[in-house]
Amino acid sequence: MIINKSPITLLKSLGDKRLAQFHAERAFKNVKAYAHFLEGKGLTTLPAAFETLPLMNKQNYLLASNYFELLADDHHKETLYLRSSNLKNSFFWPQYNTTAMKGLLLRSYAELNYNIYTAPTACIIAASLGSWAGGTSFAYYAENVSDITEYPFSVFTAGNNIDEIIEFILKYEPLYEQFLLVLCPSFITYILDTVDSLGLHAKFPFHKLRFSTLGEPFNESFREHLDTLCCPAGAGVATSMLSIYGSADTDLLGAESQASAAIRKLLYQDKSLATKMGYNGILPNFFHFYAIDYYIEEIGGDLCITKWQGIPLIRYNLHDSIQLYPWKELRAFILAHRPDNDQNKALYDVIQDIGDHLPDIVALFGRSDSNLKLKGSLIAEVILDNVIQSKPLTEFLTGHYKASAEYDEHDHQYLRLLVETKKSTKEPSPELFQFLYQKIIEGLCDLQHEFKKDYEEIYKQFDQDPEKCVLRLGLCKWPELSQELFKKTKRRGLV
Repeated sequence: MIINKSPITLLKSLGDKRLAQFHAERAFKNVKAYAHFLEGKGLTTLPAAFETLPLMNKQNYLLASNYFELLADDHHKETLYLRSSNLKNSFFWPQYNTTAMKGLLLRSYAELNYNIYTAPTACIIAASLGSWAGGTSFAYYAENVSDITEYPFSVFTAGNNIDEIIEFILKYEPLYEQFLLVLCPSFITYILDTVDSLGLHAKFPFHKLRFSTLGEPFNESFREHLDTLCCPAGAGVATSMLSIYGSADTDLLGAESQASAAIRKLLYQDKSLATKMGYNGILPNFFHFYAIDYYIEEIGGDLCITKWQGIPLIRYNLHDSIQLYPWKELRAFILAHRPDNDQNKALYDVIQDIGDHLPDIVALFGRSDSNLKLKGSLIAEVILDNVIQSKPLTEFLTGHYKASAEYDEHDHQYLRLLVETKKSTKEPSPELFQFLYQKIIEGLCDLQHEFKKDYEEIYKQFDQDPEKCVLRLGLCKWPELSQELFKKTKRRGLV
């Protein structure tokens, strides 16, 4: 993954540093685990300079501490316990009950980006519910919006019950102008494939579908496909799908707007503009930073957060790879490169019309700590996501995969990759297998230059030998991998 120097002066932090310093002082005095953490770093007093405080993360702080010593001195105010998505190592986060405040924020956001005040809307919570932070917290906020709006805004908490989701949309289609589905991007594909498998494609109201996604990254070609299917139109509308950025660790951090999504669309369609921005390959999602009570820093390319909550976090490394942009300058740069022959007039108009008032941007590339080591190459999960979800492959594949770096009996390392073919994909032929193999190799070479060098110098000569080739590709049919979404909160490709 190559990120060149940005032509825009990047920010190093967002939020109130003085508030962050106050949180650090309070945690040092009142949170036993934090005092012990600093002692372990040789600090018996709190440094005067906030930026000299050590970084914490889940491994060196949360999992290394007594859970009850992590709690804030006002943790008794907590009313919600939400679970992070890792079922093998669940961690439960106590959160303040800020439903009313977040409900107002969601209402304002949905009015601006989905026009819910002009179009009777049914919001379908199609994310995993239970105790998972993503689905459960959004359900609370959406139900609060329903209570405080004077216009039609209904909420249906279906969770990942796909039959109920499809039945509800078909039954209530006459009552609503749009259905806003809140879910993981990978579950959208499962819904669409199920609609087709049930023979409902002709009668399903795709033009009324809108999406608010969470929990997973996605390739821009996927959004392009959805927009072709759902045909969003109108002033200020760039897309049918916007993404929300948050985590169980921190709750809501930010969200895309129609304007920031339009920027990503332009960068995807105009490779020369993406190159001018410093991107060669993977494009980030551009999230407006909505968390006014947080202080965030970019440190070594990672997002670090300071926030007072049920378990206070002081310079906590989320291991998300990011850049921080001032919205005004980012918008101005894009508009300054608007071509005279404007083939993307609608997208540029969305960016032009929104103005400079939106919050600054957290540009998220993906996890910085989720990767495979293949000889001298680190292949990040976000790279595999982009390759498997690239436009040439989505005609045949669902986007679900399982990847691992393994050794054969001769101690040769290789990439084992299992991909899932769509229901519409016929029985794989040798020609299709070779096509998929070649496109995956090409995609990896485009996005990982160390892999490209190794492939051209070492691996390429073994492509036709199934016992020595670097990519051991396997195919399975839908829904072998897709159905795992019913057991997990979101898709993860690395084994």
